[in-house]
Amino acid sequence: MEDYHLIIWNLANIIAPKYVFANYTREDLIQEAYIMGLDALTRYDGIRPIKNFLANHISNRLKTFKRDRYYRPNAGTAEGLQMVKKAIMSPGNMDKVTKVYEFDYADLVGLAEHKEILNRSIPCSYRRDYLRMLNGVRISPIRKKEIYLIIKTIFKEEYE
Repeated sequence: MEDYHLIIWNLANIIAPKYVFANYTREDLIQEAYIMGLDALTRYDGIRPIKNFLANHISNRLKTFKRDRYYRPNAGTAEGLQMVKKAIMSPGNMDKVTKVYEFDYADLVGLAEHKEILNRSIPCSYRRDYLRMLNGVRISPIRKKEIYLIIKTIFKEEYE
């Protein structure tokens, strides 16, 4: 068993520095990798070489470690990014649009029949940002103005 500790320590020193990110230093990740390697010993089957098994295991666990803890200032953690992506795919509350931008047709946006008109009429190139806006995700002011102009145009065409 003593040999395994040395193997794990050497692999941790080789693999971990490749995954340094944010506030995690090289030493932090080496320690994490060492613990991951020790944890992996309980699952070692003895069929393949121990170094190959541990190298793959430590590398995969460090990838997961980095993915789960990586922070992006505009979206938060990786989990937060996933929630934003899911929110984009589903239509949101139209009331948020009327609160952000005021134009003559703003009172029409909240009505169910008008939501249907918008969902049907928003051009594909603007749909992603339109849905992001509905779900409270920040988009550029220029893009937001473009979307509001499109909404205004859609309502003008519908009611003229």
